[in-house]
Amino acid sequence: MVSARGVMRTSYLSPEERHEGLRAFLAFNAFNGVGFGLLAETIVYLLALQYGATNLQLGYISSLIHLTGFLLILFPHVLKGAPLVLVYFGAWLGRGLVALLYWLTLLVSPSAAIWVILATYTLFCMLRTVGVALYRPVQKMLSTPSTLGSVMVQANLAYSLTMIIGQLLSFLFLSSPLTSGPRGLLSLILGGVLFNSVASLFLLKIPSRERIASSGDEHIVGVLLEAMRNPRIRYPVLLHWIHLGTTILLGFSTALLKRGLGLPENLVVLYTMTTYVGLVAAGFVNRPFVDRLPARPLLLLSFGLEIPLFLVFAFLRPGAAFGMLLILGFALGFVKGTIAAHVGRTLVDAYPDDRKFSYNAMVNFVTSFLALGFGMAGGALADLGVGVAASLPFLNEYSLVFAAGTVLVFVSMVISLGVRDDRRMEVRELLGVFLSPEHLTAMLGSYRLESTRDERKRRLILNSLMECSSPLAEREIERILRHPFSVESKFVLNRLFVNPKPALLPRVLTLAGEEGYVHRERAIFALGAYRGPEVERVLRTALDDPDPAVRGAAAKSLVRAGYPVDPADLFRRFLHAPVVREEVDYLIALGLAEEEEFLFRRIFTFAEKREGPYYRMTVYSAISSALGTAPLLGDLFMEEESGRGKGVSRFLEEAVRFVPFWRERDRIGRSMREEKWEDILLWVEECIRGISANEGVRGVIHAFGSALREKLSGAPVREDAMAALYFFYALLDRNPEQR
Repeated sequence: MVSARGVMRTSYLSPEERHEGLRAFLAFNAFNGVGFGLLAETIVYLLALQYGATNLQLGYISSLIHLTGFLLILFPHVLKGAPLVLVYFGAWLGRGLVALLYWLTLLVSPSAAIWVILATYTLFCMLRTVGVALYRPVQKMLSTPSTLGSVMVQANLAYSLTMIIGQLLSFLFLSSPLTSGPRGLLSLILGGVLFNSVASLFLLKIPSRERIASSGDEHIVGVLLEAMRNPRIRYPVLLHWIHLGTTILLGFSTALLKRGLGLPENLVVLYTMTTYVGLVAAGFVNRPFVDRLPARPLLLLSFGLEIPLFLVFAFLRPGAAFGMLLILGFALGFVKGTIAAHVGRTLVDAYPDDRKFSYNAMVNFVTSFLALGFGMAGGALADLGVGVAASLPFLNEYSLVFAAGTVLVFVSMVISLGVRDDRRMEVRELLGVFLSPEHLTAMLGSYRLESTRDERKRRLILNSLMECSSPLAEREIERILRHPFSVESKFVLNRLFVNPKPALLPRVLTLAGEEGYVHRERAIFALGAYRGPEVERVLRTALDDPDPAVRGAAAKSLVRAGYPVDPADLFRRFLHAPVVREEVDYLIALGLAEEEEFLFRRIFTFAEKREGPYYRMTVYSAISSALGTAPLLGDLFMEEESGRGKGVSRFLEEAVRFVPFWRERDRIGRSMREEKWEDILLWVEECIRGISANEGVRGVIHAFGSALREKLSGAPVREDAMAALYFFYALLDRNPEQR
């Protein structure tokens, strides 16, 4: 026997560790969002513009955050065996501290200040690259394949929401005349260093047994060639790189707003903030869908929306309404956020578990060179665009940059056609999900069901799914029914009787025929809402099942499904039933089968099978429930048990609308108070003999009269007297001639 201490654990985390780690990871992303909002590219861009940076230098800044990926060729070998989270912490803390070097710009000339900015931002991005290389492995470590997309979206939401706070702080801070110029921007950077340092501390709280592993004899080129040969990896990787290119080119929008449109720094920051609001909105909207809908059709739609947004930038001119720019920024952020969520999901999902670091290192390494190319190309196009804008007044100096971005987006659309996804769905079907309220309700319900643990809320969500006619809802319900014993499976089976779904009949038949299924009786019950030869076969077979609950449910379901039953056979089964629950089921089946004459003839015989007042009340209440007369006899018994005379008084309030009860209400009340049960039965029997009845009720009345006379030969009790009064009232209620 191996002790718990001696058990070897793998690098995979337990559910508790994943939960604890995810909380710390989300806190890291939250503080990091504020910090990066104050240290981000926009602030560095504006600082560089203060000192007169050229377009090529701006292109370098735009690409630099990705350019330093070349370090990853050395990173695994230098840090091999080091704790993954500890390396992440050191890199992230260091990247914030180097930002303090920006303050040196106050001590040198403007031209030298540009080089200080470029050098400091290069160091910042180099350390950031080390951390970013570990970001996706940490995400995968804190999730399972079924929750990876949700974890990614949660992290992005935490990051983007707080980045908006950082951008808002920047806007408010820079709106003051006292904070204009380089000193205001440097003060923001100082705040970013503080938030970045706090964020780093949360990384130390993430449980982890993983260590940095080098790729051994693998080389970046070898991993790259392997990825390009594998279609499942090739297309997500290419999309990631092109998405990177369009993002770098969009970085020139800051220069366009500042130089081309002449906006002040605080409004440039406000515009940037709206793009992050769009990113957050995309996170909220995509969160329910990223793990449920296929990426390909969503990417095609998103790329189709991104093309016109790039074209708008290409034709922006001075004097453009700032409100329109804010709308443009939000739309661009939303589309970019959607693309990032689904490209990231397909990319991480494609990485082999045992080589995720090697693939991530390769992707980031190649990214560095592509980023430099995109950045320099953007700068060159911006320089070329100055002359183009001079000759074509409807363009701006950055029009060629955004035209190139439009081409890249179109290429992305073509490449996305090759993305492989197990969740197959075409664009037309995808539009159906979003345009159909039923489909959308089902999709959101499935997501909420997975993300909440509150039983009351889950029950409400299940109710909503049961009332939804979408095939998506049916698939979610069938998934729940595959659970071997959950309470929710039982709830779903109960609801299927009220709201049957034909598509689920095969699953219900399977469960109803499985002797070892814990909720088999509920599956039999649900079959009462269906018809078909297989339904009848399963139900008739279940009538002779060893389980009394299954036998009783089968009897009720046969009647409810409209199949004929033999009342004498049900009576025989009632007499031999070993438990009360089964007996009640047979009584309900007789009532539902409209075998009322048979039922009324033996109404007191049923109650004599067992001793005790509660058994008699149970039998009479079950028959009342099957007949459906109001008020239900069970409710009257409940009133009577809470205080003698209360149930009788309530009954008489309803019954006095019939002449016999109206005339003799005092006599009835007195006999009940004096416990003269025989007098009650004699009075009912006399009334039965004296009333006329139509053809449909006459046989039932005669059967009830025979049962009363037979009971009077014995010793009736209180429950018998109340039952006699109640069922006489029920017969009058069904006989139009007595109304």
